Amino acid sequence: MLRRFSCVMVAVGLAALLAVPALAGETITLKIGYPAGGGFDLSGRLVARHLGKHLDGNPSFVVQNVPGGGSLKLTEMLQDSEPGDGSVIGMVGPTMATAPLLDPAMQQLRVSEFRWIGGLRNEASVCITGRKSGVVTVDDFRTGDILIGASGKASTTYLHAAVVKAILGARFTIVTGFQGINDIDAAIERGEIAGRCSATYSSLRSMGLLDSVNVILTVVADAATDTAKVPLLSDLAASQRDRDAIQAITGTLTFHHPLLLPSAASPEIVATYRAAFDRMVRDPAFLAEAEALKVEISATGGARIDELVKGYYASPPETIARARELIR
Repeated sequence: MLRRFSCVMVAVGLAALLAVPALAGETITLKIGYPAGGGFDLSGRLVARHLGKHLDGNPSFVVQNVPGGGSLKLTEMLQDSEPGDGSVIGMVGPTMATAPLLDPAMQQLRVSEFRWIGGLRNEASVCITGRKSGVVTVDDFRTGDILIGASGKASTTYLHAAVVKAILGARFTIVTGFQGINDIDAAIERGEIAGRCSATYSSLRSMGLLDSVNVILTVVADAATDTAKVPLLSDLAASQRDRDAIQAITGTLTFHHPLLLPSAASPEIVATYRAAFDRMVRDPAFLAEAEALKVEISATGGARIDELVKGYYASPPETIARARELIR
């Protein structure tokens, strides 16, 4: 019986191996759901320079930026039209994982079909304002008739600004339609808007912005970032129900800058990429370049992202109802 079982397992293993495409000599396209020049682009191009070393055949990568709707455009492409043969992967906003949960209008996203490879960062996120804005405290942020920039309504820039506005009872107006962080920051610098939320500490560092902005409020804290001197949004919430709702809205930053395969990818291809990702984020050469670029790596594997996403969808109905109210 044991011999028969072993033979079956060998046959299954060979079948799985044969199902994985031969990537030697191929060019893989990494599509990034944001414009060139921002934090996603920086991280995505870092991945493109290293991930091929950990795939059989050492394939080369090319990068293509596909901005739109806070990466909603690319997420829909990965779900519906991109090939599942391993020749295309994507980097999207983590809020795509909970968009249908928080916004019934996003039901076209079939999250159960998402093929997560892994996420690069566990991020602290803050609200910032430009030095020219005159907004330097939480009270200024709460009471000022100011404009806060965001991209699509499914993006972290919108969702975090919306929950902050609701929890604080703030008066600011959220202006959507920006292509990405660079566009928002340029508008802040020109004085057209006051600031933005969902600014991650690591991206502020890597883009050299920490000395040119006011850090107003911590939306999401993490153990690695010292935000002790900055008020924390959950501490300003009126109830545990609101704190739970904040977590449902902002918790996807646990796996920020996630990589996805198209929904058509087979389990064997998913397993191949997940293993390559896990090797990459432990590779000294990858970590050295990330440090040089001031890109902090605190990776989450694809299987763990699956577990986290399932947990969000298992949240109590009252938590989700309140979360939807806060971002309406």
